Amino acid sequence: MRKGKNEETEIRSSLLDHIYHDPGVAFPRLRTIFKMEPSTLRYHLEHLERRGRIVKKKIDGKRCYFTPDHIISSDGTSYDPSLMTKEQAKVLSEIKRDPGIIWRDLLISTGLNRKDLSSVIKDLREFELIFSYKNGGHVHFRLASMDQIRKRVHRLLMVRLAKGEMDESTFLFLEGELCNRS
Repeated sequence: MRKGKNEETEIRSSLLDHIYHDPGVAFPRLRTIFKMEPSTLRYHLEHLERRGRIVKKKIDGKRCYFTPDHIISSDGTSYDPSLMTKEQAKVLSEIKRDPGIIWRDLLISTGLNRKDLSSVIKDLREFELIFSYKNGGHVHFRLASMDQIRKRVHRLLMVRLAKGEMDESTFLFLEGELCNRS
C-alpha cells in the first residue's frame, strides 16, 4: 500500500535532518536508524538527491550521504567551509576516529606537514574544540565534549550580540537551536 504524500514528506524531512546532523552517514546506518527496507530507503534518498537536497558519495565501498553545504574531500572528510578549513576538518575527523591519538600518528594520518598541523592544532585549541594532555611522554588529543562545545558557542554568541554583530532575534533563535541540540 502506497503511503500518503504527507507521510512521504515527513519521512524525507526526517532523513534530511538526520543527514544534515550526521554528514557522511552510510546507507546501512540509515537503514538501521529508520528501519526501512533497502528499496524504500533508496526511493526516498533518490528523491532527495534528484531535488538537490542531498549528495551521495561512495566512500570505502559504501554509499554515504551529505547535504550540499558540506564539502566532501577526496578522503571522505566532510566539512562546512563557512565554519572551518579542510585541514581543520581532517584533524577533527582523525581525533574523533581515534580519541587520545598522539601527535606523530595525527601527523601521519592527516598527511599534513609539521608546520600546518601545528597551526591547525593551535586554532582548534583556541576554539576549544580539542584538548591535549600528556601521558607517557606523548601529547594526546581528544575532542571537547558536547557540553563544552555548547558553552563555547554560547560565549561566542554573547560576544557577537554585545559587539552588535547580530540582532537580538537572531541571538534568541540561535540560542534556542543550541538548546534543542541538547
